[in-house]
Amino acid sequence: MGMQTAVREGSVDQEVGPRDDAQLILLVRRGDHSAFEELHRRHHAAAVRLARVYVGSYHSAEDVAAESFGRMYRTLCNRAGPETNFRAYLFTVVRRVAAAVNTLRAREELVDDFRMFEAAGGSYELHSGLGDGVIGEAFRALPERWQTILWYLEVEGHTTQTAAGLLGLTPNSTAALAYRARAGLRAEYALRMAL
Repeated sequence: MGMQTAVREGSVDQEVGPRDDAQLILLVRRGDHSAFEELHRRHHAAAVRLARVYVGSYHSAEDVAAESFGRMYRTLCNRAGPETNFRAYLFTVVRRVAAAVNTLRAREELVDDFRMFEAAGGSYELHSGLGDGVIGEAFRALPERWQTILWYLEVEGHTTQTAAGLLGLTPNSTAALAYRARAGLRAEYALRMAL
């Protein structure tokens, strides 16, 4: 960190050392966006390292860190959050965001919707366009994007990471899309079974 020049009243320049986190937090609360950029530079690598401990992959850790910094920025702009120890507060936010990501992943890995539907809905052929049965009708009632992600993951057997590449999304976005698509398929299936 280099020395910064501050202009004081009477046009006298004076050298000022690097600002500490408490000063930067105060400046962010006053609307100085460059102060938050400085906080981001100081603490980003540590946030990614911590996120990687909780979520594993580098790309997911980057997503968790980005979301955490976004929350920190909104908190500070709303005049809430830490007064001095930015990193400790940030680490708490990282842990919470990572926990939410892991919860989503756990739901993703524990639910095996198509096998449940196979057992409940009789015989149909997934590989022949899902047939004309209840599950086929439910599948075709979904938005095209949901059909695509379910097809990639459940029929073709792609991983979330591979499907993300095929869809041009991040793995986290792909997991969230798959979760919504599965919930939508369950709802459509339940609706048809109730008729």
